[in-house]
This record gives sequence, structure tokens and C-alpha cells, in this order.
Amino acid sequence: MEIFSSIAEKISNCLFDAAGRQLGYLFHYNNNIGTFEKQAKKLARIRDRVQGQIEAAERNLEIIETDVQNWMAEVDKISQEAAKFLEDEVNANKRCLNGWCINPRSRFRFSREAKEKNLLISQLQEDGKFEKVSRPAPPPGIISSSEVFSGTFESRKSLMKQILEALGDDNVTIIGVCGMGGVGKTTLVTEIGKQAKKDKLFDVVVMTVVSQTVN
Repeated sequence: MEIFSSIAEKISNCLFDAAGRQLGYLFHYNNNIGTFEKQAKKLARIRDRVQGQIEAAERNLEIIETDVQNWMAEVDKISQEAAKFLEDEVNANKRCLNGWCINPRSRFRFSREAKEKNLLISQLQEDGKFEKVSRPAPPPGIISSSEVFSGTFESRKSLMKQILEALGDDNVTIIGVCGMGGVGKTTLVTEIGKQAKKDKLFDVVVMTVVSQTVN
């Protein structure tokens, strides 16, 4: 009997806690909506600051980091959702003021969604604290091999064409192909060498390996 009594007590406590949380959405309706509106405005200010840093970086021809671009896209998405949410909430209140009775189900839904979105917005605010939003672009004449081999065939073909054009430019004295080991830099340069000789850019094409340990 004591075991059944303990189980019943635990179930009762769980049900009570669950009911309390549900009622809390109704009791804290104004607070949840107000906090959501403040958090959305704060996120918008952070976005404007990051956007300013992005624009400054782009003026310097720097490359915007991928995580910054993804963050901006996520913020724009949640901002649109926030605007729609607040508009719907205001319209629901207007109907009540026009003589409609308060709809507990509607208030519960808005309050719960506001609290859930507050958590998401708070996380985006933290994620928006970037140490830097960009990185310097490679100097002219330097092409990352990761760009060559991660793209489509047409993009690789286009980049090879750019390198061959640079080889024919008297103002370009060095062309660097940079990337991690194993991505195919040697294969790329070999193909470019063959094409350069075929196009008669040079009479002779010489390849040599310069390893980390110089021989």
C-alpha cells in the first residue's frame, strides 16, 4: 500500500506542476508578450550593428564569414516571424476591445509562443557577439584550391580560365594556389601547365616540388 501511495503522490505532483505551468502562461500573459517585444527590438539593434560591420568589411573587399551570413539569415527569419506574431496579437486584443469576450485559449497560445520565442531570440543575441565578421580576401592572383574542388565542374573550369588569363598577364608575376593537403592542388597545377603549353603561353613548362624540408 505504501508503494501505491508513493506512486500516486508522485503522479499527483507531476499533474499539479504541469497544470501550474499551463496556468502560468495565462497569469504571465502581459509579461511574456512585453518581454518578447523588448527582446525582438534588442535583437534588431544587434543586427543593425553587425550589418554595419559587414558593410565596412565589404567596402574593404573582405570576405564575410559563413557563420555570420547564417546568423543574419536566421535573425531576418525570426524578425519577420516576430513582426507577424505581434501583429496577430494586437489584432486579437482589438477584437476583445470591440466587445468580444477574452479568449483564454488564444491568450494561452500567444503567451506560450512568446516565451518559447524569447529563448530563441536570447540565443541569437548571444550568438551575435562576433569577434570578427570577415577575413581578408586573398591577394590578386591567389586562388584557394578548396574553391576549385568544392564547386561545380563549370565553376572549376571558370577558375582555371582565370588562372590561365593571369598567366598571360605581364603584370602578374606570381600566382598562388592555396589549400589544405590532399585537396588536389598538384593535379590542378599540372592540368593548368598542360593547357598553358597547349595554348603556347610558354615554350617550356617546368614543375618542381618544394617540400617543407628543403633538399
